[in-house]
Amino acid sequence: VLVVLGRVLFIGGTAALFLFVCFVAMGIGASIIGAFVCALVVCLAVLRHRRSRQYMLLSTLAVAARRLMPLAPAVDAFADERWGLMGYRARRLAALLRSGVSLPDALLKTPGLVSWQAQATIRVGQETGALAQALEDVVSSHELHSPLWTQILGRVLYLFGLILCACMVATFMILRIAPEFQKIFEEFGCELPAVTQFAMATTHLLAQYWFLLFPFLLLFILWFFALCFQYMTGIRWNLPLVNRLARRLDTAVILEALALAAERKTDFQPQIATLARWYPVRAIRRRLNAVLGDVRSGLDWNRSLALRGLIKPAELAVFEAAGRAGNLAWALREMADSNRRRLNYRMLNAVQILFPFAILALGATVMIFVVSYFLPLIKLIDALS
Repeated sequence: VLVVLGRVLFIGGTAALFLFVCFVAMGIGASIIGAFVCALVVCLAVLRHRRSRQYMLLSTLAVAARRLMPLAPAVDAFADERWGLMGYRARRLAALLRSGVSLPDALLKTPGLVSWQAQATIRVGQETGALAQALEDVVSSHELHSPLWTQILGRVLYLFGLILCACMVATFMILRIAPEFQKIFEEFGCELPAVTQFAMATTHLLAQYWFLLFPFLLLFILWFFALCFQYMTGIRWNLPLVNRLARRLDTAVILEALALAAERKTDFQPQIATLARWYPVRAIRRRLNAVLGDVRSGLDWNRSLALRGLIKPAELAVFEAAGRAGNLAWALREMADSNRRRLNYRMLNAVQILFPFAILALGATVMIFVVSYFLPLIKLIDALS
């Protein structure tokens, strides 16, 4: 109780101080935006902490399954070190496991402990008799995927904060400073500098046709929050751009699930059916159902995956060659890791390339505002002297 109370007081005091500074410096509008930012930061921190605890639970389950230990005592040990909702859910999971419920069904009845993508892989591992390997695949994918995405998300958050602050300052300058400058120069019979006139004309034009820019701003905000929500919780919204960026991650999960079946020398059709039923992304489920229909009609699984856009032609060639050589499971795992690495590196390279240009664009915008609102003061002082 004291730990929880201390955290609440610390967060509340910090947020109150931040909102007070915003109110004193920029008024009630900035306080409202500051409150929204504080709530966002707190939510992201809580979700991030929850994601780390999910990873710890998966690691515990993977160690217990690999050593052929009962899973319920391991979950109980995890629950004893957790408080709140996570501890309650972990104890419920342990109780379900002790009652004879399988791990995938127990996780399904206790949502929030493991991401839905991980549950799909665990279910395939349970059905193929490779539960320990499935848990280790989930843990290794998290270790490969999380560090780079943390760096990417940090830069995106920083850039988003800069854009938000720039919009706040620009709105304040347009609504409060620009009209006062115009009145002062009209009273003294002076003409505003050309740079100031250009800046004011541009801002007035943007204010007049704001409805044309609003959809793009709304799309950017939705994309940003969907990306944050997906990373923190593992749950994805059906936004086209976000889904397309994460398609390689879906392919990696599917290939790892098929690798579990390939290692046990079993047919792929039951595992494809399981993924088509339990995979959390609706668009991927539709594609997997189409693949399942192709396989039942006699088409090879790898050609069907390529036909439905889940793998690329180069991956199809690799799988065909690996099938002939007898190392299909290895090829499936390598291609799954390759999909994750390529997506991570492409996103990181894109952020590293676009980040300096975005900073330069924001710097140029700030310079224009500073020059356009500082030159009138110099001109007015010269006129009065």
